[in-house]
Amino acid sequence: MEKDQTEITTKERGQAGPAPSYRTTLFACYVGYIAQAVNVNLFAVIFIPLRERFGLSYTQFGTLVFANFLAQLTIDIALSRAVDRFGTRPFIKPALGFCAGGLLLFALTPTLLPDHIFAGFMASTLAFAAAGGLLELCLSPIVEAIPSDSADSSKALSFLHSFYAWGQAGVVLITSALLFLGLPWQAIVAMWALIPAADLFLFARAPIAERAHEGGALTIRKLLKNRLFLIAVVAIAFGGASEAVVAQYASSYLQKGLGLPKLAGDLFGVCGFAVCLGLGRLLYGMFGHRLDIHKVLTGGSALAFAAYLVVVFSPAGAPPVAAIALCGLFVSLLWPGTLAVAAQKLPLAGASMFALLAAAGDLGCSIGPWAAGVATDFSMRFLPSGIGLNAEQFGLRAGLLVGALFPLASFVAQLFFKNRQT
Repeated sequence: MEKDQTEITTKERGQAGPAPSYRTTLFACYVGYIAQAVNVNLFAVIFIPLRERFGLSYTQFGTLVFANFLAQLTIDIALSRAVDRFGTRPFIKPALGFCAGGLLLFALTPTLLPDHIFAGFMASTLAFAAAGGLLELCLSPIVEAIPSDSADSSKALSFLHSFYAWGQAGVVLITSALLFLGLPWQAIVAMWALIPAADLFLFARAPIAERAHEGGALTIRKLLKNRLFLIAVVAIAFGGASEAVVAQYASSYLQKGLGLPKLAGDLFGVCGFAVCLGLGRLLYGMFGHRLDIHKVLTGGSALAFAAYLVVVFSPAGAPPVAAIALCGLFVSLLWPGTLAVAAQKLPLAGASMFALLAAAGDLGCSIGPWAAGVATDFSMRFLPSGIGLNAEQFGLRAGLLVGALFPLASFVAQLFFKNRQT
């Protein structure tokens, strides 16, 4: 990334003494993706304690997950042009502030709204989810614009998205351990709010380079008429759903569907999923130039579908736990890989393409868990006799079976994506 190819402007406010290194900026962006992992995954880990305490249904769980990603989708679309026009600087700090505030509101909901628990959870979810949408819009451009003599920004960008997976693993492992030790869930949520709060202070002293946008980019109207782009939208939506259903339901399924101890299920299944997700993205960032990305995307979709079936139809034991973990590897590139191919095949598409594809991914991440939650609650009413399962176990398996349709659809979409050139 050469400075003379694109104008980069940097403005530091309130700085005394020597300017801080762009490594501070890079570190702050990595922490920002960890904050995004908290936004998306924390509720799934604490859902069972909340269900037992407040009587939440799986449909309500799916609705909150749906609202989370729908809020991110809305921000992706509504503010993408504003971020393009004004740069990331005016948005990154408010995003982190809303993230911390939303998590604190979630923790305080039983105190502030004891008679309207679900409404309080919904309001706080919308707050930190909207912040997550802003983080999604800001963090990658900030890393991409870092001057090449301050950091290897091209390599840093490939690693950036893996930090979401490392954050997810940390959220699962630490939260499960603290629950096991008896720490109240409110204290755990408040503790995680310290991540975006600390990142706000990091960005207060981190320099931010803004990359000027070159002319000639495809307009949104032209993008929406481009069949390749529309196929990419469908592919990334199904890819996002394939990832989100497992990420959101694995903890509940392993504990209530298979009867495993929560700590063991979260450690080997959910945390294993996150680690494999991160490894897949990290390894492709390092060695992906040697592979055919289309084979990776179609193969990953097919293997993810097979992993879903193993989870649904296997009895309790090692196979479903291993399948959940490996599913992280299989779905790891369905979102970033589709973005990379779209950028390669549509080189004139500007930032609007990335915002719209991120919105499509968020739509898949919202619809997938919601559909699985509705299917879970619906199936619990029709427990067949003689299958050796209780209603909740049967419902969770049925919900994940509905979820298996998403990687299957992703496989079909990726076949079309592979064969479409323009």
